[in-house]
Amino acid sequence: MLRSVLILALLCVRPAQPVLAEPPPPSLTLSEAVHAALAADAALASSEQRVRLLEQAARLAGAPPSPTVRLAAVAGDDSEDSNFFEQVLELGGQPAMRRRVADAELRAATAARDARVLEVTFAVAQLYARATTAVVAVDLAEQEQQAQDRLYALAERRFQAGDVPESHVVRAARDRLRAARELAVAERERDAARESLSVRLGRPVPDALAGVPEIGLPADLPTLLQQATVARPELRQLRAEADARAADVGLTAAARSPFLELTAYRARLWGSDPETGARAAISFPLWDWGRQRAAEAQARAVFEDARARWQAAERDVAGQVQEARARWLARRAERETLETGELAQALRLVGMLERGYEGGAVTQLELLEARRALLETRREAARLRAEETTAALDLLRALGQSPPGGSHVAP
Repeated sequence: MLRSVLILALLCVRPAQPVLAEPPPPSLTLSEAVHAALAADAALASSEQRVRLLEQAARLAGAPPSPTVRLAAVAGDDSEDSNFFEQVLELGGQPAMRRRVADAELRAATAARDARVLEVTFAVAQLYARATTAVVAVDLAEQEQQAQDRLYALAERRFQAGDVPESHVVRAARDRLRAARELAVAERERDAARESLSVRLGRPVPDALAGVPEIGLPADLPTLLQQATVARPELRQLRAEADARAADVGLTAAARSPFLELTAYRARLWGSDPETGARAAISFPLWDWGRQRAAEAQARAVFEDARARWQAAERDVAGQVQEARARWLARRAERETLETGELAQALRLVGMLERGYEGGAVTQLELLEARRALLETRREAARLRAEETTAALDLLRALGQSPPGGSHVAP
């Protein structure tokens, strides 16, 4: 009996299951955020539809005029014009010009779509950078809160030991409350930034953000200007619109050209020996009371306006690139100077004073002032880094290039 109980007990004992660590929550990358926003953008969907329609129009733009067929029931004498097939051919190159107009309008629509992609991409990138900066601010505030908790506990121990007066404990408690208040403010700003990004994406944003990838840019101004001229979709759109209007000028002038008419006829569809035949004729425009000349003048005026807008946009883009480049270089220089100089020295000083305070060689006031200065320096460094990222994104937008991890728009 005892043996049976032992066997049953051994069978009921389950081996210990290994405890598996939970995987970290997935982080939202900039690329994922951009793709989500693009998928939810109604204006981009409309632009895509317009591009598809113009693609179909471009394939048909070079076709000649449609042929004409006439079928008639004649009572009485037959006429050679009773039943005929007629094809009109344009001799002024109109099909090629219409194809050129359609191709240019397709390029303009494609560039407009690319401009919308960039607009959405950089709107999301700015919100994403703001949310990432807010997360960094919360991390700094949490570090400060932890440091103030340690200082408060240390001040209480030293007060209990009789090494410092009670005023040290009061000051530590005050600074502890200040750190908690600043942490609460940072958390509210982080939540607001995440909510703005969530509204833009049309879906909830996870807690973890991967951060904006490092943005590398050439500092050479001529290279940047050349890149902007080629890649900026707004310039490509205006350039294509100017090409379309130039083709319109030629198409309007081609209305003066003659037409070749090819006709095959049959007097009666049924019956014996109906009259049949074919003929070719050329038609010339004779007199239009000045309407053709007015139409050509209007087409040239529209083309000149389109070309002027294109040239003005090129000058505006050059100014935007120069301004964004100057702002980016200034923020980068400020951030590098702060991190390699003031921040490095502040970190070193706090480390020295903490060791001295534990040994009783440094007063609490000296340590608190050093930590407060370090916190301000860290926040200033975070602010400059955020401004540098924003300036780099502005420069990329002026160049017409997507940010790292964003959606790519080919020139």
